[in-house]
Amino acid sequence: QTRWVARRATEPDPAAQQAAMRAANPALIPRNHQIEAAIAAAVQGDFAPFHRLSQALQSPFDLPPEFSDLQVAPYPDQVVHHTFCGT
Repeated sequence: QTRWVARRATEPDPAAQQAAMRAANPALIPRNHQIEAAIAAAVQGDFAPFHRLSQALQSPFDLPPEFSDLQVAPYPDQVVHHTFCGT
């Protein structure tokens, strides 16, 4: 336990750790189901979902509240099982 206490003393405080995590990890990543929806809409001539996703991804570390829905994981019927990139 003494080694653990000594190691903890060298680590940044929790607020600094959170700031470092926010700086290194984007708040928004393009999810397959959102990309697929944007492609499907574009094929139908509606580029609004693409432009919205593109706008949100301009600042992925600072996500405004109006884009918070883009963080939501897909519902079971939205899961994309095959993508063009092979993932």
